[in-house]
Amino acid sequence: MSLIGIDIGTTSCKVCALSEDGILLYSVTKEYPIKVNGRYVEIDPDDIWNAVVIGIKKVIDHVNNDTVRAISVSAMGDTFTPIAKDGSPLMNSIVSFDSRAYIEAKYIEAEIGREHIFEITGQPINPMYVCCKILWLQRNNPRIIEKVWKYFCYEEYILYKLGAEPYTSYSSAGRTMLFNNKTRQWDNTMLDICKAKTEQFSKPCNSGKVIGSVSKIVARELNLTGNVLLISGAFDQASCALACNVTNKGEVIDTTGTNEIIFFVTGNNHKDLLLNANMSFSYHAKKNTYCSFGQIFNAGGSLRWYRDRFFCKTKEESQIDMYNLIEKNMPVKETGIFFLPYLSGMGTPEMDTSAKGAFYGLMLDTDKYKLAKAILEGTVYELNINLDLIKKISGESINTLKAVGGATNSPTWMQLKADITNCMVEAYHGLETGAIGAAILAGRGCNVFKSLREGSIAVSRHRKKTVYLPNKEKSKIYKEEYSKYLMLREKMKNYFKNK
Repeated sequence: MSLIGIDIGTTSCKVCALSEDGILLYSVTKEYPIKVNGRYVEIDPDDIWNAVVIGIKKVIDHVNNDTVRAISVSAMGDTFTPIAKDGSPLMNSIVSFDSRAYIEAKYIEAEIGREHIFEITGQPINPMYVCCKILWLQRNNPRIIEKVWKYFCYEEYILYKLGAEPYTSYSSAGRTMLFNNKTRQWDNTMLDICKAKTEQFSKPCNSGKVIGSVSKIVARELNLTGNVLLISGAFDQASCALACNVTNKGEVIDTTGTNEIIFFVTGNNHKDLLLNANMSFSYHAKKNTYCSFGQIFNAGGSLRWYRDRFFCKTKEESQIDMYNLIEKNMPVKETGIFFLPYLSGMGTPEMDTSAKGAFYGLMLDTDKYKLAKAILEGTVYELNINLDLIKKISGESINTLKAVGGATNSPTWMQLKADITNCMVEAYHGLETGAIGAAILAGRGCNVFKSLREGSIAVSRHRKKTVYLPNKEKSKIYKEEYSKYLMLREKMKNYFKNK
């Protein structure tokens, strides 16, 4: 028998089948378009549902001799869709990094107060959250508001479409800025400010809870047989953490895609430090466990920007893997060049959208490969800033960094992370981490696994990983370079403020 995990991302969904022994049997990725118009960023929910259907069918076809026991979902936590009484979407989904509600965010902060909002919800005020965007809809599109039955994020939307009752995990609910971490219920203060009602939201519950079964109609469409249980899931970063067994204090997972997320387990007594670092505080997928994360905007995006702007110019370059070409020609030594990777603003702890990227230290012998390595160095310096904050917040030492995402394909990048952070880096290969985490939740919900940690350990036995140890000599050199980077960064922060 097998378990299915679904991971709903911004541009694609991944569906995987996991055996009861934790072996990845098969995985499928299906992309869909996003619609960008200035501050507006949206996705058609029908595109996502169709991608999920195609993905499940392909997985079922591949494991056709294996009965599916249960399904769960990992999803981007703050992308939401207003839903009508008949279950149909009233509009496109508003994506998390859509910033249309910036005026509403300022209004909510002025009315309730930054500290009080964080005390209730564990979220630093930001236009990305569902609360701000519902208020935007109230002010700008009241006709849709009048028809709303539910506001669904993607964990509950996909599970509802499959046949579940409207439930959402504490993990996903905590990403909306509407959920009270103490009462584990939707908060009246936050609901009132955006003129929403408790009954318009799914019932919160722990991750890994049975919330229904796949409906007969959907089961026929997907070629599923028997009673397939539907299990409450988690927001994507918590699900990724499960796949890499990051469930206890002192454990960190570093996910590098377009952006970089440094996810960690924390206690409930560090709220002031988290707020000062502009880091959230919410429930992990593991019961009675809290988590947070730092962010580096466009970490992987910076290298892709550089590749697209300064390579693929010659016939030779256009016919080979550009990332391999760039990495092969990077200098072995540290560059002595500092790159501030703020192509779309600074992430944590500043969260400053006015910041701009910069190179410092260019000389006549600087070539494009040295600049490429400087980009990697700059992103890892930002990673180190966040790790230093996480150590202070959690009170735990960090000796091991578990790495996932596209950056794990770069040995140079992984070794830089080890050398600059002075941590052992375990690079887990494959891009289906969120879906695997969801499959672990499915296994816990149907009692294939006695605990989430048992499921995580079962998966880790079969996942391929590469270990990178810090080079003592390099770490010593980079410690000095890091100090210089911090000084430059501080000066540039003041420069941005004066602009």
